[in-house]
Amino acid sequence: MQSKSQLTNFENIEDKFANVVSSEEYQQLVNLFQKHDEIYVVANGGLHYVASHMATDISRLVESKHVHSFDSFGFITSITMLPLLVLFLI
Repeated sequence: MQSKSQLTNFENIEDKFANVVSSEEYQQLVNLFQKHDEIYVVANGGLHYVASHMATDISRLVESKHVHSFDSFGFITSITMLPLLVLFLI
């Protein structure tokens, strides 16, 4: 079992953040976000609530974007093969 310090390793967090925001994948996400006005955030299970919260916050804070998440449990449970949060930009 890992020790508590291994589970919460914030060593070099600034470098880790800098690496993420300078990656090609992050730049692609930023470009898609800037390009599209309608954004759908989809998640399964407990991540559904994270997706819903994200959609609400982005819609509130970025006036030019219309961000949606599925608030129906019928939609959520029918996507059982979706293990991670997926961001759909249409």
